[in-house]
Amino acid sequence: MRSFILLLLFSPVFIFSQAKAEDSRETETAFPRSQKRSLVDEELKLQKEILQRKNENVQTVDRSETADRFPVGDPVFQKPEGPKEGGTRRVEHPRAAEGLIRINKDGSYQYKTPLKEKSQSGTFRLGSMTPPTISTSSGITFQSMYGNSNLLVTNFDYEWQPFHQSGTLGLDVGSGFATMTAKGTFKNKIAGRAARAEESYNIFIIPASAFLTYRFEYVRRQWIVPYITGGATYYGLAEIRDDGRSPNFAGAPATGGGGGILISISRMDAANAFTLSREYGIADMWLVLEARAMQGLSSDIDFTSQTISAGISVDF
Repeated sequence: MRSFILLLLFSPVFIFSQAKAEDSRETETAFPRSQKRSLVDEELKLQKEILQRKNENVQTVDRSETADRFPVGDPVFQKPEGPKEGGTRRVEHPRAAEGLIRINKDGSYQYKTPLKEKSQSGTFRLGSMTPPTISTSSGITFQSMYGNSNLLVTNFDYEWQPFHQSGTLGLDVGSGFATMTAKGTFKNKIAGRAARAEESYNIFIIPASAFLTYRFEYVRRQWIVPYITGGATYYGLAEIRDDGRSPNFAGAPATGGGGGILISISRMDAANAFTLSREYGIADMWLVLEARAMQGLSSDIDFTSQTISAGISVDF
């Protein structure tokens, strides 16, 4: 009875072991060693073919110091011979369709690129302005205190250019700055002459302008663009003294106009013009020369003056 029980207990183990052995035999017979060897040989053969093709494409490098390791390839375009009878021959370049317009002397290619549209302008100018005519009830004038020398003025202008159909019409608003320094003058004259005081005075002139400007600009990158301008300016005045007393403030309007020329800087250097356009959004850059005459509208503070200035203008 005990042997029968032991037989029942160990018989599943025997059956499981026998089944496992049969599975392993089936696996071995499914992939015989000869077939495995054939697959490995085929893989090695394929790797050798790849390496051989790679070695065929590798070019040997000349190790000598005089060897040219960066040989120049065939040019895109071979310049044809000119006509035997003389003159020139016009031929199409393969890259003309891509916008090629010029081959420079150094061999670099110059392509036509679309020009940036513009509707605004900014200008900085330095100039010389004749002094205003200012007089007081005591008889002291601007010239008697500050002299007859012209004032050095700086101007900053912003122009909005909404119209480009026939020329360019824009609204120009701007401001500026000018200053002079002088000693004070006593009201009472000594020996018939105005006596100077010890106090120093600084006068500051800050204009605010609004002008309409018309440019005779009919093509982009025009070499020279004349323009005319007209409008009004209000001149603000501030006079400060160094003895601690309160400053004086005043102002006066004037109307007038002028004109000038714009000389294209962008036209002089196309490469830098392209960089300014792409990286900084500047469509055109100009050298500005301008003359302006103003007629004062106040008798006490008369800013009838003439100004000649020069500067830089950018369109964007």
